[in-house]
Amino acid sequence: MQMLKILLDSPAVNVFLGAVPLLGAIIWGLLQNDRRLQALDKRMDGVDQRLGRMEMRIDSIDNKLAVVSERLVKVETKLEGGHVVLSR
Repeated sequence: MQMLKILLDSPAVNVFLGAVPLLGAIIWGLLQNDRRLQALDKRMDGVDQRLGRMEMRIDSIDNKLAVVSERLVKVETKLEGGHVVLSR
């Protein structure tokens, strides 16, 4: 019993017993951060998917604008050549 009392009163044991709750708190905080990071990662995946769909829409609109631009150039060329008669 005397040996146990001497052991529990030693500074090394006190430091160890004081560090256990601190280590537990650090581990708990790391686990919480990991969960938050996983949730954030899922949200970022959703954002990436939406951005991909938006890029596809922008590419589609860009292609349509290129077609319209080509048609306008053809009409302009015909107007300059006098091939088209405009009437109402």
